[in-house]
Amino acid sequence: MLFFKAKKKEAGRAEEPASVARAPRYGSLALVGINGYEGMAVLRNVSESGFRMESKTFVEMDLGGVYTIRISPEISSGVKQFELKVETRWIQSSQDKFTAGFMVVDGGNHSFQRYVDFLRDSSRVV
Repeated sequence: MLFFKAKKKEAGRAEEPASVARAPRYGSLALVGINGYEGMAVLRNVSESGFRMESKTFVEMDLGGVYTIRISPEISSGVKQFELKVETRWIQSSQDKFTAGFMVVDGGNHSFQRYVDFLRDSSRVV
């Protein structure tokens, strides 16, 4: 039988931070243009701070690179095509799918905020 000593809290040691509530995330299908790629892509986990893009075509980009992405939302959104500056946070590629995670830099823009609002309003709560 094993007995373990309980760890004592060190004096002056900060408590672990409370979990921060994660912003809601949404998904959509949009026409995307980034670094030579032009085509339909699935945008997942869309929030005010970033999103994930999935396509069947590989897109050449560097981790940590800052790119301008052009997004043409679905017509029903009422949001016109807009551009965002994004930083590539991660990339995954296989024979079947290319996926990249982007963080919005420069705070996004009004059209992107309207798009996130449209996705929020049109999503179904399950």
